[in-house]
Amino acid sequence: MSREDGSVQVIVIGAGVAGLAAAHHLHEAGVQVLVLEGRDRIGGRVWTDRTWADIPLDLGASWIHGVRGNPIAQLASELGVETVTTDYDNLVLYDWDGRRVTPSEQAELEKWVEQLLTAAADLGDGLENDISLQEGINQVLAGEPLTATRQRQLNYALNTLIEHEYANDISQMSLRYWDEDEEFPGDDVLFPGGYDWLVQVLAVGLDIRLNQVVSQVIYDQNGVRVITNGGEFAAAQVIVTLPLGVLQHGTVQFRPPLPQTKQDALQKLGFGVLNKLYLRFPTVFWDKEADLLGYMAANKGEWAEYVNMYRVIGQPILLCFNGGTYGLAIEKMGDEAIVAAAMHTLRTLYGPDIPAPTDWLITRWGADPFARGAYSSPGVGARNWDRDLLAEPISGRVFFAGEATIANYSATVHGAYLSGQRAARQILAR
Repeated sequence: MSREDGSVQVIVIGAGVAGLAAAHHLHEAGVQVLVLEGRDRIGGRVWTDRTWADIPLDLGASWIHGVRGNPIAQLASELGVETVTTDYDNLVLYDWDGRRVTPSEQAELEKWVEQLLTAAADLGDGLENDISLQEGINQVLAGEPLTATRQRQLNYALNTLIEHEYANDISQMSLRYWDEDEEFPGDDVLFPGGYDWLVQVLAVGLDIRLNQVVSQVIYDQNGVRVITNGGEFAAAQVIVTLPLGVLQHGTVQFRPPLPQTKQDALQKLGFGVLNKLYLRFPTVFWDKEADLLGYMAANKGEWAEYVNMYRVIGQPILLCFNGGTYGLAIEKMGDEAIVAAAMHTLRTLYGPDIPAPTDWLITRWGADPFARGAYSSPGVGARNWDRDLLAEPISGRVFFAGEATIANYSATVHGAYLSGQRAARQILAR
């Protein structure tokens, strides 16, 4: 279905999961859709790297979070896509000296942190104005000075349980709303063959133009025009699926400007970094049967968490995570310096004679102009309905999708997918 002037009916900006889900839904309904993507690939923050020909590795999203009722899990099951369950309790944890932390010590730490977060939440409920999660914890602990050992234990728990989950420092997150998301029940699973099966399935039959960097979205009662480095495209409606970080950065201009309520919501939500380092070794020298390795670093957040990829793909590879402030800081380091920092930690845990890596892959999501970070989080002063404000269409012409625009399932692939379907339904309903 095309318009008499030759323009398409709907333009979708962004070929990530949200954009592809929206375009796929509209295409299936017989609507003529054009997808504009600034990168030279599709998938957005779902990015399976195949530099190592024998091993696909996900540089962006990795997991399905909760398989029961999850639309991504259902699609994977229907297509017979292989998955491997992650058991987060199958963790081998080390302290700053390389001593293995006992299961009873881990259980005691988890119980204490849970009590601390509950007390902080109760504090937040009684406050007139929102404060950061960090400040809430500080107030709860005001009468309980921590030893250096206890502080390091707390730093590890908060960094791996919360800051990696939300790709942001707890000093930048809302005490009141940081854990308001809903979750699908069931296991979390990884894809040994890579997550890109999803974007390939959603892209079938779509008209996708790569290397189209959008600079302007112009809309009025007659329709929309999208200006890119490759020209001008017209449509009746547009679905904007740009990441929150890109919208916050202002590289895409809207004419007329976005409503003030939407601009306010944009600034209240946080958008942080979670970077990955894959290290490939000649042999496995770590705890081969563990799902995760943990390290209580002397400095908060430095090389605190590793995924044992040997359990997933049978190859001697470790996946190292760094999020928030430190995750952003290492983006300014060269590859060799980043690898050296990771190896310093691993030698603390497993001794000076472990082998050097034979290769590595490194992400810098904060420096990516098409992402500006990893995913969204509730900033201090944000409210749960700010995501709803971000998702509201403008004048029946401009629609929005993406993980930052869905209140219940933000910061997830299934959230992006569901938001794209929502935007498509909104257009079809008109």
